[in-house]
Amino acid sequence: MRFSAAALGLLMHQSGLALAQSEPAEWSGSKTKDVSDLEEVVVTGSHIRGTESAGSKLIVISREQIDASGYGRVEDVLATVTQNFNRANAAVSEPEHAFFNLNHGAEVQLRGLGVGTTLTLVNGQRQGASGWQGQFTDVSTIPVSAIERIEILPEGTAALYGSDAIGGVVNIILRRNFEGIEARVRGSATDSDATERSAALLLGHAGSRGNVLAGFQLNDSDALRCSARAYCAANADFRRFGGTDLRGFAGNPGTILDPKTLAPVAAIPHGQDGTQLTAGQLIPSTVNYTNNVADNDILPKQIMRSAFVSTSYKVTEQWEIAADGRYSRRDFRFSFPVPPDDFLVPATNAFNHLGGPVLVAYDFSRDFGPVADSGPTTNSFVSASVKGVLPKGWQINLAGAYSKASTEFLETNFTLDYTAINAALASSDPATALNIFGDGSHTNATALAALRGQNRTSDDLNVFTAASANMIADGPLFNWRAGAIRLAVGGEFRHEHSAGTNIAENPENRERLDRSGFFELAVPVVGPHEGSTADRLNLSLAGRYDSYSDVGSTFNPKVGFSWRPLALIKVRGNWGTSFRAPPFFWSNRDQVGDASIADVVDPRSPTGYTRALLIVGPLPDLKPETARAWTVGVDLTPRAIPNLSLSLTYFDIDYQGKIQHAGPDTVFFLTQEAQLAPLITRNPTQAQIDAVCTKTPLFGGDCNQPIAAILDGRWRNLASLKTRGVDAALDYMLHTAWGKVSASLNATYMSDLKQQIGPTAAVVDLVDTVGNPPSLRLVGNLSWSLRGGTVQSTVNYTGAYRDPGSAPARKVDSWTTVDLNIGYRVDGGSGWLANTQANLGIMNVFDQRPPFVNQFDLTSGTFGYDPANATLLGRGVSLQVVKRWGL
Repeated sequence: MRFSAAALGLLMHQSGLALAQSEPAEWSGSKTKDVSDLEEVVVTGSHIRGTESAGSKLIVISREQIDASGYGRVEDVLATVTQNFNRANAAVSEPEHAFFNLNHGAEVQLRGLGVGTTLTLVNGQRQGASGWQGQFTDVSTIPVSAIERIEILPEGTAALYGSDAIGGVVNIILRRNFEGIEARVRGSATDSDATERSAALLLGHAGSRGNVLAGFQLNDSDALRCSARAYCAANADFRRFGGTDLRGFAGNPGTILDPKTLAPVAAIPHGQDGTQLTAGQLIPSTVNYTNNVADNDILPKQIMRSAFVSTSYKVTEQWEIAADGRYSRRDFRFSFPVPPDDFLVPATNAFNHLGGPVLVAYDFSRDFGPVADSGPTTNSFVSASVKGVLPKGWQINLAGAYSKASTEFLETNFTLDYTAINAALASSDPATALNIFGDGSHTNATALAALRGQNRTSDDLNVFTAASANMIADGPLFNWRAGAIRLAVGGEFRHEHSAGTNIAENPENRERLDRSGFFELAVPVVGPHEGSTADRLNLSLAGRYDSYSDVGSTFNPKVGFSWRPLALIKVRGNWGTSFRAPPFFWSNRDQVGDASIADVVDPRSPTGYTRALLIVGPLPDLKPETARAWTVGVDLTPRAIPNLSLSLTYFDIDYQGKIQHAGPDTVFFLTQEAQLAPLITRNPTQAQIDAVCTKTPLFGGDCNQPIAAILDGRWRNLASLKTRGVDAALDYMLHTAWGKVSASLNATYMSDLKQQIGPTAAVVDLVDTVGNPPSLRLVGNLSWSLRGGTVQSTVNYTGAYRDPGSAPARKVDSWTTVDLNIGYRVDGGSGWLANTQANLGIMNVFDQRPPFVNQFDLTSGTFGYDPANATLLGRGVSLQVVKRWGL
């Protein structure tokens, strides 16, 4: 199976949204008074009710903006956020090294810092993580019809929320206070394939003392076939796009190779069954290319079913109880060709009439069928809370939650049984011998079925559960000259458990406890004069202590300020530290001490190879990954131009101790000896060998044989990643007699994203390279609305970047697409159109093809384009109709 093959390799080397920049009414610092009723508003980035943390800039996407965007999936909505890098999506099964997204989920990755560096919450609560040992939070299982708004804080927030919030936090707020019935249907289609259908139903009741809301959503989307898009249909021959011919020559029919050089010698002719092929019929100096088009999907077929329920009840005016529950299941099916290989056919083969053994580059897809991936991803979550009013203006919130994420991955035909294949290739009996000399599949059907049955069928189930309990209390401490100083304090207990398959393809059963305590302080230093919004200075201070049962403890502070010297301008900034606890996937203590013996590439060896001991698995003392981040920004709201706002934010993140191995594959360490010198021991003593060879080596052998080098490819807190840049947001709204006109421009410029794999390795700037964030992303929006009608257009721009993986290296052009959405809403009235809304959307109006990338890789989904920065969907048309009753 693919995970097994990739795991073995790892062991060997170990648009359309106008985003609202939130500007809640600044806390006036007014004198404290007793509060007898519950207050509800808590903004992401703060535990203190009614205020945004000083120094922060929150991004908010509302329900209305989601509907107007025309998107039917939450990951598509979030992909338009310029701070979000869309590395993990449905088109990519392995978006970065050792990040297995085999079930084609979707992750939010603010600032592009890597898997697991953005904390994703739903209603302020952590979710069960998906993938192998909970590598990431899969947002594709969240029904978009259930969302009230999305709050995004693109800055480190571990001082408030704990682990994972290095790039920031995304909080998806679900609908709650809804009265009536709402039904919605949506359909979308491109010029071929990839049609999508969805239906959703909401039922809610909201009264003076409480509410209840239940909903269901079904999504059904078809696969996008390789043959439907020009880049993929080119079968890796990119010469007509200005690239190179990257086709392999292991096809069906196959290609005869030189067994010493592996260079192609002759092509097996088409149009014959291989039973009587002679050497004279071979076509010399010709190759048969691999067919990467047939049975190859760009996007999988997916079906998602989800349901949720939310309820709350005010026991008194001062106490409320609430409960939430959600369940979703996403099934996918994805196919691609069997990876081709070279096969030695002995002279004894019943169909070998070529005069001796031959090496054939061959593709078994027409014999065994394509690789077929499938499986369900299920997520369930339940929570309960009690909120109440305490004396002197304080409130308390007690909550408990349980989440479970289950990812099952089934795969056929990826891992072939080479022992059985080699035996069939050696067979002299036509009834049991493999025939790979023909055009098509010409092996005896019974023999072929037996071989197909011996190919490994993988069925890997990974289950990640989390149970938590927390308490938060907030209120005023005391009054002073500028107003009330407010404090929030709390604690959390969290138990995580992971069961499934580890990186070595062995059973995994892990758990950890996290006990934490945190505080947040809001201090008004300078209060405004009577009737003025200027002369205001607020400070915030937060800190959180986390103690893990397996990786130690960490304390993370955060300080911020917001200063409004004039009504026109607000200056803000913050500094803080964040962390990420070592993921289960890379920190399995059962793998400590794993090693293998292999002949590795060695430029200093006369033979080109050296016998080496490869140390794999994790170091026993992995620590949390850490980061220091600071931002400074300015918000301008000129009174002379009402409804105009401009925001600029500079960000700087220093991410240290990122867990990974040194790379490249450990078998190639000696080709980069200068950079990897600390991890290489030449001519080790037997004592040095015995010190690290504490287990029987993987794949056989023993450590008493002559070993010329020790290569340390263990997972460790090794890498650093530093990034800087600027976010900009411009918003303007104009009311006229002909309707309301709104315009916005959101931009992110990333000046660098510098990675260093170890202290002696070279510093590499990843920004503006394929599979990494571009330096510039823009999303512009222009809309007009009058009465119930709305017309919105969105321009999405990704700047040009580089393709260093191409030979030769080349430029990737910029990409600009335009989306259009036309909507009409009828509020109230009578008849079948009452309380009805319809939206017609056209994505990529001008059908702009993504910029060409001179790479073709089945694993990463790079079929002549960059799936992290573009999509091959092309122009798409969607129609959504929403009908409400009982409003």
